[in-house]
Amino acid sequence: MLATIRTAQEELGERIGKRGLAKVPTVSPADPLSFARSLGTAAKTAEVRGTHRRPKRRYKKRIRMPSKLDPHLAIIENWLAVEPQLTALAIVGRLATIDPSMFSDKQHSIVQRLLRSMNRSVSSKATSTTKSASWQSRMRRRAA
Repeated sequence: MLATIRTAQEELGERIGKRGLAKVPTVSPADPLSFARSLGTAAKTAEVRGTHRRPKRRYKKRIRMPSKLDPHLAIIENWLAVEPQLTALAIVGRLATIDPSMFSDKQHSIVQRLLRSMNRSVSSKATSTTKSASWQSRMRRRAA
């Protein structure tokens, strides 16, 4: 048994000793023209695989939820018409004087969100009217 182990160890040692000495077949650079020709044929013979994409799902539009500010929207719009630079904190303070049980500093973020949406709608209306006015003036110039 020891003899077989020793012969196996010797054989392994010889293999390890010859590991780096074996000649590696040198690959000569291929002719670029033949390489380019083989690319097209290799692509044609390849297996056609289907694409796996997730199907697009249509999302349900969210319904607008009622807000604490809904009954007071007309008042807020009037305040903003008189003072356009009114801040959300000032509006919350005024609402707190009207209804202290319903409004406090905690509603500041709700009022900020409302002001942001109102400003967006006002600015989009302003830009759409200026765009339509400029379009109409261009059309008049072309007609003249």
